[in-house]
Amino acid sequence: MSIRNPYDAPESESRKQLKRPKTFAFIFTAVLSAIGTIMLCARSAGFVTGLFFVPFSLGPLLINLTQANFWMSRASQCILMLSSLAYAVWFGYAFIVYFWFGTDAQSALVLLFIGVYSLPVMIPVWIIAGLLNHYSIRPDVQAGSKQYG
Repeated sequence: MSIRNPYDAPESESRKQLKRPKTFAFIFTAVLSAIGTIMLCARSAGFVTGLFFVPFSLGPLLINLTQANFWMSRASQCILMLSSLAYAVWFGYAFIVYFWFGTDAQSALVLLFIGVYSLPVMIPVWIIAGLLNHYSIRPDVQAGSKQYG
């Protein structure tokens, strides 16, 4: 039994969600985001220059990272993990094509729009993952019950 300080505020629901153990999809997406950030910073003129492009070029991975932290159903985790892998392959392909095979003065502009170009695919994937999370049976509900939440 732990003794709680009566002056401490009770833990809020959002704080409990932040303390939740991380899933494989979250860790996988975090690793892909770190690899992409390292690729950007290694190829740019300076470290800060590479960090400038992270929100634009790796934005969909960062959104997947946030969703993988809060959407805990197995189906949505699988969808988010597969979409992270697909986006990482798309980013890697564009990065290699525009920075090694077709070096041009305008190659850096591709990094500004690569996240936007993926949105017609990523937005439906996020909607499907959210719906799967919403309509899945909650893990705290008993197996025989038909509650959805």
